[in-house]
Amino acid sequence: MAYSNLGGILKEEGNLEEAEKFTRKAINMMPEYGSAYTNLGSILMNKSNYKEAEIYTRKAIKINPQCGISYANLGGILLNNKNSIDDAERYTRKSIKLMPNLAISFFNLGIILRIKKKYIEAIEAFKKSISLKKDFINAQTELVWCEASICEWSNQNYNLFFKKTNNNEALNPWSLMTFEDDPYLHFKRALNFCLKNHDVETLRMDLPRKNIRIRIGYFSCDLYNHATMHLIVRLFELHNKSNFEIFVYNIKSTIRDNFTERVIESVDRFRNVEDLSDQEIVNVARKDKLDIAIDLKGHTKDSRMSIFANRVAPIQISYLGYPGTTGMKSIDYIIADEIVIPKNNKQYFSEKVIYMPNCYQCNNDTKMILDNSISLSDTMLPENKFVYTCFNSNYKITSKEFDIWMRLLLNKTDSVLWLIKSNDQAQINLRREAEKRNVDPSRLIFAEHIQLEKHLARHKYGDLALDTFNVNGHTTSSDALWSGLPLLTMIGKSFTARVSASLLSSLGINELITNTEIEYEEKANELAHNSIKLEKIKKNINQAKSKSSLFNTKLFVINYEQKLKDLVTSHSNS
Repeated sequence: MAYSNLGGILKEEGNLEEAEKFTRKAINMMPEYGSAYTNLGSILMNKSNYKEAEIYTRKAIKINPQCGISYANLGGILLNNKNSIDDAERYTRKSIKLMPNLAISFFNLGIILRIKKKYIEAIEAFKKSISLKKDFINAQTELVWCEASICEWSNQNYNLFFKKTNNNEALNPWSLMTFEDDPYLHFKRALNFCLKNHDVETLRMDLPRKNIRIRIGYFSCDLYNHATMHLIVRLFELHNKSNFEIFVYNIKSTIRDNFTERVIESVDRFRNVEDLSDQEIVNVARKDKLDIAIDLKGHTKDSRMSIFANRVAPIQISYLGYPGTTGMKSIDYIIADEIVIPKNNKQYFSEKVIYMPNCYQCNNDTKMILDNSISLSDTMLPENKFVYTCFNSNYKITSKEFDIWMRLLLNKTDSVLWLIKSNDQAQINLRREAEKRNVDPSRLIFAEHIQLEKHLARHKYGDLALDTFNVNGHTTSSDALWSGLPLLTMIGKSFTARVSASLLSSLGINELITNTEIEYEEKANELAHNSIKLEKIKKNINQAKSKSSLFNTKLFVINYEQKLKDLVTSHSNS
């Protein structure tokens, strides 16, 4: 029992290796002691060894079928397998039945319900979790994230929550980026999160001396029809295979589609490692003797940052999937440009900045637009109306943008606002918020998610795309511009709030970059009432598409590869 207790203490301190060692010792000494199996399952879950964690947790339940904590842990383990989400809910509800005052069970239930897009129920579960554990900051974070996902802006404790999170809590920084445009707070949260979750002794690695070609390993779980792949798939295809050997590691997803096939066909090695533990992935990658490891996830959903905390390559880079600092001492560089990370903002990044000569964002110049695939009637848009669009995910919309958008609609009575439909509840709430602002809710039209080529085609029915503030459109912004739709943005302070400005600047369409909310609103009004000026901007965008660097993928790859060559050279000489 003492060894099991010691293992639990070490787990809480973050020393998972020692915790596992002592807990296994407890099991060897007392093979019928159920709590030791529960503890070991929890430790293995924290190490992302979900298969073995499930085995030991089920053993714990077999020994003690009335242990609510074991059921809660099993629900949490199964949460990490999308195919087991129903089982995760079943075991989590069982734990609540056995231990109705266990905050973690309601927390896990909230996450399960959020994944199932049952947001109202998820919010209630998070509120229950917080009522049982007042200082449960992760539950509070999930609560505000869930509310943002459905555009629920009435939380009276919102400001109090953010005052609390500006201290030293170890919160996932991605969850809160949409609420604040403050690069210092983004940096502080990333550092705190990594200090708590990824502060391990990292192996020092020298560059392999025998690699004839530079070996690059890309790590992602979005290797399918996903926004990241929409941008980067062409990079894999255009890599110079004479100079670079490309490895891709699928760290989570079981989804396979034509994007996956494009990646597999264009790289040297495609490793399906989604079922391996983090340490097993580290071992696989180290055997591949990479020169450079590139993380395409950061702290976003389903990331596995401990792989990089343990180091898999002498040079480790954060790119594209996470628009901010990781805060990790083992991530050496971040790829950016001078707009998304101005020189005076480098202080808010734990990584050294690799500055691309043009826009940091790789674009796919083979994206097809099926021009005749969507009719106006297919879009549900009314005829002869001015169409403002915003196809950014609904969670990015805050009351600040929405207030402006509603005034725009009131100012131009023959206009509508065309939004993407992220979920049913967001649609309901946004229409309710429109009505509060004296706008007929029917003037908000919601577009369903459809095939990319058709989605790009329907942009032609929009007149002016309106960007969100704290988190801009990223892939959605490049989609608008690729489709020839003018995009109006307000440049902010953080990486997330400066992406659209980088895209527009690269295209040479700087007049659509505004600096204040007032300027943003005035510019939108001006363009909505000046069809000649708007048409001229559309013409400039279409001309710039073929002339600028933004959609010149070959040029991007040449510049990008040169940066990587320079890195390897500098590290070889150091």
